[in-house]
Amino acid sequence: KDMDTAFFNRYEEEILEFEKEDSINGIKKGEILFVGSSSFRKWTSMKTDLFPIPVLNRGFGGSTMPELDYYFFRIVRPYKPSAIVVYEGDNDVLAPFLTSEVILKSFDIFIQLVKQFLPNTKVFFLSIKPSPSRVDYLKKMQETNSLIKSYCTKNKNLFYIDITKQMFNKNGQIRE
Repeated sequence: KDMDTAFFNRYEEEILEFEKEDSINGIKKGEILFVGSSSFRKWTSMKTDLFPIPVLNRGFGGSTMPELDYYFFRIVRPYKPSAIVVYEGDNDVLAPFLTSEVILKSFDIFIQLVKQFLPNTKVFFLSIKPSPSRVDYLKKMQETNSLIKSYCTKNKNLFYIDITKQMFNKNGQIRE
């Protein structure tokens, strides 16, 4: 209540757009919900690419895991999704105060919210992808991925999808 949430509000305009869209089109419940950062936000052909699977894209800004927690009640819970695919982390690792352990804790908060309000919903965490522009953060990405992968193996309805191998070429360099 007394916490300064100015940082979290940096994507408020995008969240308001989602809510406006929902007020016009209604909320379809039971779809597969994709939430996370710009890697999902920029996937504009998701509905076509994944057809006939019913999906809803709620990727926003260059979000972080704490921001996804912050917006849970507005962009996750209302949809009562059959499954949630989460992609967060590559923006998180840029912030020195978001250590691998803090990112894991923030992911845990998200999972606890899902367990409490959407108890039968499966959650799929898409591993943090290495990129050439963030090679200096590769070790932190790998540490965070390792912690989240371990966490996922200990939780029912929680799955870790490792995409990191596909991000390297045959010489072991991060693909452009």
